[in-house]
Amino acid sequence: MSDDAKDLREEPLHTGQEGNGTDGAPAAADAPLFGDDLFSFGDEPAAPVDAPDAGAPAAAPPAAVAETPAIEDAVTATAPVVTESAVVEEVSALVELHLRFHGYGSGEWTDAAVRRYVRDAGDQLARLHKLTRADCTTRNPRKAAALRRTYDDLERRIEVLAEAEEMASLRPDLDGNEIMDILGIGPGREVGEAYRWLLERRLDDGPLGRERAELELRAWWAGRAPA
Repeated sequence: MSDDAKDLREEPLHTGQEGNGTDGAPAAADAPLFGDDLFSFGDEPAAPVDAPDAGAPAAAPPAAVAETPAIEDAVTATAPVVTESAVVEEVSALVELHLRFHGYGSGEWTDAAVRRYVRDAGDQLARLHKLTRADCTTRNPRKAAALRRTYDDLERRIEVLAEAEEMASLRPDLDGNEIMDILGIGPGREVGEAYRWLLERRLDDGPLGRERAELELRAWWAGRAPA
């Protein structure tokens, strides 16, 4: 047997219960992994690690971010307020209007119908174009091409009318003040009624001009049934 093997066999097994050879206390190498003070509940708990010196000045708190109420108020005042009900109304109108295209046929709409299409779409016209084109779905390539050409024609007519008649700001040939002066009436429901009637005439025949609009307004007013 080699000397190394002999030494291993003769070395006593350490159980952690032996003394250190002097007073019978456990040897340091055999001490528990955690000290007793880890779970100590005495009156004087162990100090935390890296505790700051009691005499040292307290660290200054982080600097607060400067508030800018003027800027916040300006942003709030200029940001558009979009309510849930407004979004629902806009989406509902788009869904309803995009179905109107199916009655366009091969271009049978009158200019008045095109004007009303633009008037009813309002500031959602660009979205209406996208929605209508996206919903023209078919697996027939020839039919799909025909639908694209038809809507191309409708958009072209809108551009022509918009360029000739300033449809982006569609309004009657007479404003509210002119209506009151011509009819000799004051502010009230009748002014709004006359304004809407003139707007329908504008949609039907395009710009009338002030002279013709005045003549037709007087004739309408004279033949109007009293409320």
